[in-house]
Amino acid sequence: EKEFSSVWARLKVILFFIFALLVTTNLAAFGDEDRRDLGFMTKYMITVDEQNYEVIFSSNFSISSHTFSASDRMLQFNIETSLESKNIGEIIIPRTLMDGEFTVLLDGKEITYHLSDSTKVSVISVIFDGKGKHTIDIIAKDVEHNSGGCLIATAAFGSELSPQIQFL
Repeated sequence: EKEFSSVWARLKVILFFIFALLVTTNLAAFGDEDRRDLGFMTKYMITVDEQNYEVIFSSNFSISSHTFSASDRMLQFNIETSLESKNIGEIIIPRTLMDGEFTVLLDGKEITYHLSDSTKVSVISVIFDGKGKHTIDIIAKDVEHNSGGCLIATAAFGSELSPQIQFL
């Protein structure tokens, strides 16, 4: 029993130091210390040709309104920021709604962005500076994957955003 209590005492000391180490660890050392949490997450339902598409916008700023133009292949967000720098936004867009190469504009001027995409969604991340009211435009440009083939089908179904054309 004396040997057991000696082992138990050592184990308690080791556990105490592990706990103390975990509590005092600087988590910024393991990632981007400038990263801020994205506090706002807003879901938008966009309807095109009787199809609903969910666009999700996560950010550390507020979004006052949005519009979508199927003919221009453009999403527009009117936003208001309270930070002078490091305004962060992440937009998840279904590829069946918008696909291709993207251009991102802040107040009409092109800005850099990071794109992560999968077979179902494109995730556009932006970081920009400037406090106040702004407009973010996301524009999809057509990408020619092959020549021909879908022009007649698009004309038959009325829109390149129809599910039948997206399937092609």
